[in-house]
Amino acid sequence: MIYYNYVDGGLEVTYKEITSSPRVHYLGSVVIPDSVEVTPSVKRAVVSIGPSAFESCQALTSVTIPSTVKIIKTFAFTGCDHLKDMTLLGKITLSGQDPIRGCDRLKNVYISNLEDWLNITCDKDYTDSGNKNSLFYNTKDIYLNDEKIVDLIIPKNVTTIRDFAFYGCQSIKSLTIPDGVTSIGQQAFYGCNSIESLTLPSSITYIGANAFRTSLLKSVVVQSETPSSWGGSSVFNGKTINHGVLYVPTNAWEAYAFGDWWYTFINIRELTTTTEELSAKKVYTLMNTSNFGYTVYDPVNDELRTDVPVNGIDENNPYHNWQTLERNGQTFLYNIGAKKFVVPSEGGESLALTDKVSSITMENSEHGVLLAGKRNTHWGFVDNENLAANKDLEDMVTTIGGISCKETEESPVQALRYNINGQQITTPQKGVNIIRYSDGKTRKVLVK
Repeated sequence: MIYYNYVDGGLEVTYKEITSSPRVHYLGSVVIPDSVEVTPSVKRAVVSIGPSAFESCQALTSVTIPSTVKIIKTFAFTGCDHLKDMTLLGKITLSGQDPIRGCDRLKNVYISNLEDWLNITCDKDYTDSGNKNSLFYNTKDIYLNDEKIVDLIIPKNVTTIRDFAFYGCQSIKSLTIPDGVTSIGQQAFYGCNSIESLTLPSSITYIGANAFRTSLLKSVVVQSETPSSWGGSSVFNGKTINHGVLYVPTNAWEAYAFGDWWYTFINIRELTTTTEELSAKKVYTLMNTSNFGYTVYDPVNDELRTDVPVNGIDENNPYHNWQTLERNGQTFLYNIGAKKFVVPSEGGESLALTDKVSSITMENSEHGVLLAGKRNTHWGFVDNENLAANKDLEDMVTTIGGISCKETEESPVQALRYNINGQQITTPQKGVNIIRYSDGKTRKVLVK
C-alpha cells in the first residue's frame, strides 16, 4: 500500500494516511505507479514524492519512480540505510533539504534516458547539509535500459554535463563527449577510475573543479587551440598531471604550456590529425586516436605492433618513430629505425612494412587521418622533438617524375630558456624549464 496526498496537478506520495494513523515504514521493493484510480471513473497522475515520504524506511531495498514524478522533496529518502537500487524513468527536480541523503548502500541507478539523467536539477529551495547527496555520491553503476554503462556516449544535443553527473561510476571505461558540449560540472567524473583516455572537443570552454580526478587517466586530448578555463586549480588527478600526456593541436603547445593551470601538465605534446599539418621536417610517434594505442616496429619479431600504451613508448627509440613525406601528390610514411615504408598488408586488412620505396594513401576524417583507405582506424601524429628527421628519406624519393625533391636545412638550436613562471634564465634551473629554439618551436623539459 502506498499513501498519497492531493496536490496541484495530481498526487504526491506521503508516509501516512490523511487521518492520524502512525507513520508507514515501506518495506522491500516499492514500485510507484504513474497514476492511481481515485474513483471508479477518475485517475490522477503521481507527480511528486512528498516531504519525509520514505524517511528512515530502513527495510526499503529498491524503489521505482515513474516518469510522471517531477519533484522529490525534503527528506524524501533520508536515512534509507538499505536502499540499494533506484529506478528513475523521467527527469526530476530535487527540492528542499536533503531529499536523498544517508542512503549509503545506494549503488545502482537504473535510467531509461541519458538526457534526463544529465538534466536532473535542484530548485531554489534545495540544500544539502553535508554536500553528500547519496544519489550523486554513492552510485557506483548506472544502467541505461537495463545495461550497465561501460562505454559512455554523451548525447549530441547536450551542452552541459552537470555537477556530480557520473561521480564514482567505476564501470565507465570509455567516454565520448561530442562537439557542442560547452561546460563540464565539478566532480562530474570524479572517481571514474576505469577511464584511461579522454578527448575534449573544441566546444568546451569550462571544466569544473575535480571533474576528471581519476586514478588511471593517462591520455588527454584537447581539440581546441584556446585552453578552456578551470573551476579551480585542480581538475585532474596528480598522476595524470605528472605522468600522463596532454595532447594539444598543432601550434597550440605554447598556449597550453603557459595557460592557466594547463601549464601544470609535465608532458605536453602537439598532436596532428590532418594531413595538411604534417611536416617532412618533423619526427612523430603514431597513435590510434580511437583507443590511444601506439604503433611501433618490433625488430625482434619483424612486425608492427599497434597496441603499445603510452608508457611503453620511447621517444628516443627510432623503431618507435615515424616520418612523413609528400611529393608530387604521393605520400610516404617511413619508420626511422626499420628504414622501411608503410604499405597495406597482403589482403589489405592491416598495415605492413616494405623495403621498397612505396607511397600510401592518407585521408582526413572527423577523428584523425585514415591510412590506406581503412575506415575503422583513425591516426594521430604526435610531434617528437627528441629525434631529427632522416634526410635520407628525401634522397630515396628524389626523382619522382624526374623532379628533384631534396631540401636542406640546419638543425634548430636552443635560443632562449625560461622558468615555469615565464622568466628568462641563462642556465638550467631545477624544475620545469621552457626552451625556445631557433626555428620558433618551444619545448618543456624537467630538470632534476
